[in-house]
Amino acid sequence: MNTPQLLSPWNLLWLGSAVAIAALYLLRPRSRRVEVSSIFLWRRAIAPETARSPLTFLRRHFLIILQILAAILAAIALGRPAIARLLPVGRTLAVIIDTSVPMLASDGDPRIVADGPFAPATLRASPPTATRLDEAKARASVALSRLRPGDRAVVIGASGDSRVIAAGIAPDDLATLDRAIGSLVAQPSEINLAQALEVAGAQILEARHGEILILTGGVAEVSPGIARPAVPIQVVRTGRGSPSNTAITALVARRAPVSGTVTDPTTTAEQLQIGTAGRADDRVQVFVRISNNGPLRADGTLRLRVDGAPFGERIVSIGPDASEALAIDGVPATANWIEAFFDHPDLLAIDNLATAAVPRPFSRRVALVGGRTDQLERALRAVPGVTLDRIDPNRYDPTARYDVTVFEAWFPPKAPASHWMLIDPPRTEGPVAVNGLLGRRSDGSREWNSAQIARILPSPLLAGVDLAGVQIAEARQVLLPRWAEEAVSARNAPLIFLGYPSSWRAVVVAFDLRSSNLLGRVGFPVLIANSIDWLTGTADARAASNPANDQAQTVGATIFSVPGQALLINPLPRTTSVTVQSPGMAARDVPLPQGRSIRFLDTARPGAYIIREFENTAEIASHVEIARAIPVGREVALADLRPRPSVFSVASVGPGSEPGPLIAGRGETSTRDEWWMWVALTFLGIVAVEWWWYHRNRVTMTLRSLGARDVSLGSAPVLSDTPQSLRDFGGPRPSGRAHDGIAGASPGGLPPGQEVRE
Repeated sequence: MNTPQLLSPWNLLWLGSAVAIAALYLLRPRSRRVEVSSIFLWRRAIAPETARSPLTFLRRHFLIILQILAAILAAIALGRPAIARLLPVGRTLAVIIDTSVPMLASDGDPRIVADGPFAPATLRASPPTATRLDEAKARASVALSRLRPGDRAVVIGASGDSRVIAAGIAPDDLATLDRAIGSLVAQPSEINLAQALEVAGAQILEARHGEILILTGGVAEVSPGIARPAVPIQVVRTGRGSPSNTAITALVARRAPVSGTVTDPTTTAEQLQIGTAGRADDRVQVFVRISNNGPLRADGTLRLRVDGAPFGERIVSIGPDASEALAIDGVPATANWIEAFFDHPDLLAIDNLATAAVPRPFSRRVALVGGRTDQLERALRAVPGVTLDRIDPNRYDPTARYDVTVFEAWFPPKAPASHWMLIDPPRTEGPVAVNGLLGRRSDGSREWNSAQIARILPSPLLAGVDLAGVQIAEARQVLLPRWAEEAVSARNAPLIFLGYPSSWRAVVVAFDLRSSNLLGRVGFPVLIANSIDWLTGTADARAASNPANDQAQTVGATIFSVPGQALLINPLPRTTSVTVQSPGMAARDVPLPQGRSIRFLDTARPGAYIIREFENTAEIASHVEIARAIPVGREVALADLRPRPSVFSVASVGPGSEPGPLIAGRGETSTRDEWWMWVALTFLGIVAVEWWWYHRNRVTMTLRSLGARDVSLGSAPVLSDTPQSLRDFGGPRPSGRAHDGIAGASPGGLPPGQEVRE
């Protein structure tokens, strides 16, 4: 359908210029000079003029008509006339496939999966089974097969992070799109639907011609204010939405003193993460919580493995929509990791398996050089896993192998080949520049302390440290190095900062501990422990496995990670070799860059990764990292496989929880054909005609005069004294009727006579 329109309608106000041109022409005085040979001819000459009306006068003047027409065309051209038309175009279909952990539930529709190109081997079982992800793949393939030639399709895999796995045009790229869909695997996370919609919306550049199709089991929590692209969104549920599922929602292992006993088997796993310091001969306590989200009682067997070897099993019976907490003793003190498996048939098998690391003391050699206070030495010795050597500055050996070297009011000419901590920097040359002192100042009328704490920034050194009420009488005024970031600062200088001056880490305290009341506060030992943990790379491990930040809980660098992500290893400075034992594989050596972190990439399998560090042949550190298939802290939420209504509220079209027909197909887009340029060309043509018409008499007279001049120059006239020759050269002619003309001219051949005006 063609629809005329004006793109700049306000420019039509220029039509008033045509009215102004006509008004100016009609209202101007129209008296003319007329030459007549007699006064009696004057009345006769003006008689027709007195009977003329303005319209009659306008019709007789071609130039004014051209000018008015030109003004009208110019105004129309400025209004930018155009014709709006609808053209058929191809749509963009963005298919979002949920690849989160709940999509592995085995309640998919086998009939739909059997008709698709991705039939799994489980369809040949009796009875045939298929996962929600298998059904989503089959439905995605059917949706792509409905596309018409020219339509564009984008396939997005959505879990914790959404990414475009394939894009193409139908029908040429359908085979490539199907192969990309078939390669999708579940990811150890839950779907981030807000990010998936953002990625899909960015792929649909023209919002009027796109559609988003979401294939999901519906296990996700969606906020009501989620941003939705301005395109049709259809949410199709895969799977039957059955709640029959059991899962191990918590598995915690901790070391308890020999005298400790377990009296409350219902203690939650979160509460039991807070323990006391362990020793090499401590027992290991294991706590398991199993949840049943189905409507029927679940009876199964809980099996435990310690360091890969079977340890024991227990029969467990859990009521409908209930959970059971178990406490298990007798695990060897040498255990590194615990694996629990609940043997019970349900929809999702992956959450029936859980792995936990056993905390182990982390041994670190620390040297204190130039210590001036016993409180600092006691705080260092109290850090779990620290072996302390106190050294006089005169006996300092830079070749000695330590993990951390603590300097107080002294620093060697060359920084040690290890992590270091500097307290009260000296004025001599060192890693930081000392410009002066901070302390009490007075200008006569008031007094202030320039060393007082003014800013406290987020820092791993200050976890669990309360600096309220800390007073500093005097501090060094140092310039913050480029490699450092502040943790605590006065108004004009840093007081505590940390960073990487080289491949090693460093912590600087820019004041004498004796000039403050920090030594007598509870937070001082915590600050020292945090500093040693951060320097040796175990601060993040402590926070991950001990959310309460209990400094008494000794941790052996246990960090929960995601399978497939890089494993970051921070070896101790005196480490000479590192081995990593992956789940189900033998230990293997990994390259050790001097003083730098190791990125271990072979982490595809979930389970325990045992990392051992050696100094020559002696093992100096051992810790375990767990790659979890279920995100930590989301075990309970993901164990419930029932669809959430908030997921389907995102849909703007379609029936919601049931598959519906696709809207995607050939659509229409509006386009405009502007023809103002043709009006402008017509305007220019009329202006040219008007110019020629106005100047046509003058041009003709000029050409005639030039022709007469050429004739006169070409042949000289011969004069005769006969009367006839005189008449030929301008003699008097017979008089006739008076004509309009220009003053001084006699177009009709009359001699100049009396001049009158109308």
